[in-house]
Amino acid sequence: MQSKKNSSKVGFNNDLRLLKWLPGGRLACLLYSAFESLRNHGPRVWSMEPEFQFYNGAAADRSLFCRSRLYSGCMGARNSSIEDSRYGFEHPIFLKCIESQVVDLSNTNHAFEFLESDIPISTGVVVLFGDENFLKAKCMAKIKSELLQGEEAELNLIKLSGPSAEMKDIRDELSTISLFGGGGQRVVIVEDAEKFVSEHRDELESFVANAPSSGVLVLDVGQWRSNTRLYKAVDKTGLQVDCRPPMRGKNVNCKQIAKWMAVWGKEQHGLKIKQIVVEHMIDLVGPELGLLDQNLAKLSLYLDSKTAVTEEHVNEYVGGWQTKSIWDLIDTAISGHSGAAIAQLDRLFQNGDAPQALFGQISWSLRLYAMAFDEAKRFTRHGRRVDVDEVMTNAGFRFPPEKKKAMEQLKRIGREKGGQYYRILLECDLALKASHSSMPRSRIALERLIFDLIDVA
Repeated sequence: MQSKKNSSKVGFNNDLRLLKWLPGGRLACLLYSAFESLRNHGPRVWSMEPEFQFYNGAAADRSLFCRSRLYSGCMGARNSSIEDSRYGFEHPIFLKCIESQVVDLSNTNHAFEFLESDIPISTGVVVLFGDENFLKAKCMAKIKSELLQGEEAELNLIKLSGPSAEMKDIRDELSTISLFGGGGQRVVIVEDAEKFVSEHRDELESFVANAPSSGVLVLDVGQWRSNTRLYKAVDKTGLQVDCRPPMRGKNVNCKQIAKWMAVWGKEQHGLKIKQIVVEHMIDLVGPELGLLDQNLAKLSLYLDSKTAVTEEHVNEYVGGWQTKSIWDLIDTAISGHSGAAIAQLDRLFQNGDAPQALFGQISWSLRLYAMAFDEAKRFTRHGRRVDVDEVMTNAGFRFPPEKKKAMEQLKRIGREKGGQYYRILLECDLALKASHSSMPRSRIALERLIFDLIDVA
């Protein structure tokens, strides 16, 4: 008589036989068999060497990540005299799963994934795309450190401006051999390369297919459409790094940012910080990664590696109170309560903040409203109906509660008043740098700015 455990296992196997006839069911069966093999072999499988890795790629929203670049090494081990059991590959269905699926995986990675792993950078083309400057800077630093080593590192690095770069110059630079010997890979970085890519797309497609082995071309772009032949070509033979903040639908995935920044804070700043504490920091200062990194660095100056960072530490050292006060001041001013707004400004002065520093925070907040009005005008100029959600997202309001509150403020401001915000900010900035640079007069300039927001003639 079958035991209850064995009976349930037989029933599950029967379900698998039915599952394989459904769309995608065959792959599900193969993956289940693969992981059963992994589970049955225990620790030996999880101690396997880096030729083949399973990766919990949450940053890329994938539960299973296999590096297609390393597929040949993995399969080479299987076809050679090396014992398959060392990698846990003896299960035939596991082998079939690997052979049928791994070869189709892409060479496009999110920056989170690229920075925390050992993805190799070979010759060919590397594309950094997106609008998160912090991620781009860190990815670029990693590329340089890996490719440029030795005494000739500076000589082998060439930077070109995208609007003026020519394809023939890039080919010449990558093919140049050092006159001093020693060799080393040549690295050509094309900055602000969107115009260059647009004008030389056909040449770049040919270049990607026949890239020289003597160097690497790095393209720094903002927009990088995935439906182009060039994207697919680089995805197949090169390396692409997505330097945009992780998204969840149309909004920034703050939980994913907090999870990664908690690890980053430990590795780069020696902080003992949990994800929930980073989430609290994001609530105070926003999801800008560069600003979050600066605040983690600030915390590391006050706290040692053994002290767990708490929300109280964040409130005390990051300056969340001041950030919140700025927003409250602007909300009060736009609502028409001039006396209360001036009183809040006075409290900020009493806290010892410099007028120029306060203006920087105030102007950053007000520019978001000015950008929203500009985005709305762009829709009107093109004869399109204004997409409120797109306007708010492009202006920098990324969270639903934030968008709702900002929309209410935009209605209070009105188009005529909002259209003058850039001029008002410019006049205040020039005054603080010239006629009102001294403390008493700089205060007058900021108070005038508050009144201008309320009543613009």
